[in-house]
Amino acid sequence: MLTRLEVDAHLKLADAYDKLGKRYDGHKERQKGQDLLRRIQSYEQKQQASQPPASGRS
Repeated sequence: MLTRLEVDAHLKLADAYDKLGKRYDGHKERQKGQDLLRRIQSYEQKQQASQPPASGRS
């Protein structure tokens, strides 16, 4: 299962590469982070769509 922590790690690594002057490596890591975020959001939307609506009864 993917987590937002992994997304943050890729984005922080991208920033570190940028600061080191390795813009291409930073760009690749940023793309990986954004791709993971899209996959996580898609998964969450599918999970929400498959759950029955709450009835309001407890």
